[in-house]
Amino acid sequence: MPPSIFFTVVPLIERIRAAWRRIQINALQLNLFKTGKTRTDALELRVGIISTRIYIILLCLFFTVLIIFNGLRTQLQNVSIQNPSQIIFEDLQKSYPITLQCPCSEIAISFDSFLSLSPTYHPVCSSPYVSFGWINSIVGTVNLNFSYSYTDFHMVGEAFFSSIATLCSLAQSTISDDLYIFNQTTLITGSAVSYAELMAHADAALNQFKLNTLAEFKRALSLIQLHTDVMFSTTRGNADLYTSQLISNITQVDRIDFHSVPTIYGNCSCALSGYCQQQVDMYSNGNESTYEIKFPIPNVFIGCFVIQSVLQSTLECFFNETCLNAVQAEISSVQSINVSVLDANSTRFSPETLIGTLIDALMVERWGETIQYSQYYATCAPKLCTYTFTAPNNALYILTTVVGLVGGLAVILKFIVSLIYDLIRYKMQSRITIINRAGTFY
Repeated sequence: MPPSIFFTVVPLIERIRAAWRRIQINALQLNLFKTGKTRTDALELRVGIISTRIYIILLCLFFTVLIIFNGLRTQLQNVSIQNPSQIIFEDLQKSYPITLQCPCSEIAISFDSFLSLSPTYHPVCSSPYVSFGWINSIVGTVNLNFSYSYTDFHMVGEAFFSSIATLCSLAQSTISDDLYIFNQTTLITGSAVSYAELMAHADAALNQFKLNTLAEFKRALSLIQLHTDVMFSTTRGNADLYTSQLISNITQVDRIDFHSVPTIYGNCSCALSGYCQQQVDMYSNGNESTYEIKFPIPNVFIGCFVIQSVLQSTLECFFNETCLNAVQAEISSVQSINVSVLDANSTRFSPETLIGTLIDALMVERWGETIQYSQYYATCAPKLCTYTFTAPNNALYILTTVVGLVGGLAVILKFIVSLIYDLIRYKMQSRITIINRAGTFY
């Protein structure tokens, strides 16, 4: 009968424990610095194991340092995008505002290609008050057989509203002419700019345009005042003209002399100052001997020179229905036209604002600026956008870099540890020799 063979089944956990013990033993006895003596010389074996542990510890330490160092490093990456759309450009501008560069195909872009102005003027400039019909309504009530006071609205009204019409027309024509020149001005941008930056450029250009236009308007107005200030006013605002007929007893020839008497407003004479003025009143339409002030026209003035006094006046009466109705009742004639009060809600200025203040604003309520960024970008039309950004090293880059360095590092470490190995062996061998000598002595 053949002998029986028994198999012992070892549990899995026991096999794992046994394998782990073998790994521990092999790890503890690992020697990367074996020599011919390590098999027979216990000291040589011990020094080799110690050196191996030092080598592995140093290698792991340097390996960890390399991984951490390369993991913390960042790379500068360059990216290029062909023919970027406006949406892509705006997204890139938000993400990479400092490094983004998108050279324009057209670096000189005229303002009218993306910016438009549609000024809205004070309501008086588009009202019947500056029309021929209204001005003729005032003139139509003047009776040439009567003599009027130089502060009577019947005499002053025509010049007052004609001056306002002139100022409105001058402001509009000045703005129109300067706007034509402004539209031909170019914005120089080597690279596409963001909406905010374009707005800043446009605002600066518009502010300069407004300053230049106002200066141009003031020069034209000063020139008009210079010419009118040296003339006699038809409203008798600065002087009354008189004639006298003289007949010589000798020659029997008639001679007519002309002379003027400066107008006096209160205690101010136009012969001494050009800034005298007085409030305009509505008089009863009759003979000078029966002049009667029916009511004042609030803050409407007449002075030595029409434009100067108009600039010091306001339009508040013509924003007030009661005041306007009273004025219209006094100038009612077959030539009269009905006008409505000015709408206070259609202006940013109060009814009490001086006309001179309106002039300083060029009679403009709103400039109506419209900036179309899409038109600017379409004209700029960048063909290429480039940007740079820093990004952490990816795992593959870190792995390849560390592996590439570890090969050379392992050789260097092994050389260094070999020196340490020789030093340790020398120290330990010296100590054993001393101990052996001491034992022999005793």
